[in-house]
Amino acid sequence: GELARLRESLEGQDAESKRDKDSLERLRGLLRSAEEQLRSVQAALNQEMMERRSLETRLTTLKSQSDQDIIDLERLRSLLSQADEKLIAANQSLDLTRKQKSEQELRFSQEQSKRQAAEAREKQLAGQMEQRAAQDAKYRGEQERQITSLVEERKKHEMSLREEQENAANDARNKEQ
Repeated sequence: GELARLRESLEGQDAESKRDKDSLERLRGLLRSAEEQLRSVQAALNQEMMERRSLETRLTTLKSQSDQDIIDLERLRSLLSQADEKLIAANQSLDLTRKQKSEQELRFSQEQSKRQAAEAREKQLAGQMEQRAAQDAKYRGEQERQITSLVEERKKHEMSLREEQENAANDARNKEQ
């Protein structure tokens, strides 16, 4: 009986040992599966971390780009403002130049009108002077003719007078004889 009990006990332990071995194999399988899942999860986590780092880098780059864009935008606004100021100054300068040109043209026109008026007056005076000179020449000519006529008349009278004196002297001499 003792031997049968020992054999039974040994068979029981063998069976238990086999069960333990099966459990151990099952546990090893579960452990392998868990390790594979862990590796898979670790790989996914690593991938996620890489993607996150990539996104953070991209975000930093975008933020930096955005900051640069803001700086560029401010610079462009400043340049635009300067360009506007220059344009306003240029327009004012152009208006001033136009005004000065217009004033110069007006002065030129006034001076031209004065010159034309002076030329017209000069022509008028020259005409009057020529007319007076012609009248004076005519008047002088008439006076010279009158003087010549008077001189001739005087000479005639003088000749007549001399003839009369000579005749009178001859008559007197003839009377004396």
